[in-house]
Amino acid sequence: MIHSRRTSYRIGRARLNSQFPRLLPGAVRRLPVDDGIAVTIDDGPTETGTLGIVRHCAVLGLKATFFFSGSQVKRFPETMQEVAAAGHDIASHGWRHVSPLRLRGPEFLRDLTSSINVIEEVSGRRPRCYRPPYGRIHPVHLRRAAALGCTVVLWSLMPGDWYPDESVADVRRRLECLRGGDIVVLHERPGQQNRMLDVLSSIAELCDRRGLSFHTLESVT
Repeated sequence: MIHSRRTSYRIGRARLNSQFPRLLPGAVRRLPVDDGIAVTIDDGPTETGTLGIVRHCAVLGLKATFFFSGSQVKRFPETMQEVAAAGHDIASHGWRHVSPLRLRGPEFLRDLTSSINVIEEVSGRRPRCYRPPYGRIHPVHLRRAAALGCTVVLWSLMPGDWYPDESVADVRRRLECLRGGDIVVLHERPGQQNRMLDVLSSIAELCDRRGLSFHTLESVT
């Protein structure tokens, strides 16, 4: 019964988090198409997990958008280069994983600018999309991001994949509402690579059954 209450709470929280982007006009939370979805993966790159995800995406025929933290790109530049070479989009998740609501204007600009610059330096391409950590951002930061050439992208479906003690079946149940135009947000976590691969396989299976294709954000925004 305790596990049931915990699971119900997390399902409710995942649904709430999926609705949060509606409260921030001006940010992108859905694709302007109805024939496919965008899979987005936050919080990398990591030393070994990211490339495992990339290899699995190749098997599935899935192109994703990776929201990378600038500090992690600085640590693992070769990993980010391999992600870009595989045809995935690279987007900014800020320099460090801190909510922009805790950053004053100049601090926010330094955080975002630093991440944009290191991604461009390593990949040769300037990122066009930015996702604030935790999805929290002040409306004025939307204009600051736009001035740097970045569109703020949130999500329409957050299945709660980061909970380590829930099964892939739990995550899959939340994914059943997947439909065309969705932006799905997943999270790369150390020690949870196999879990991520299972979730990606589940998404690919759902899309195959529903006739949905995969889009990267830059291809449709």
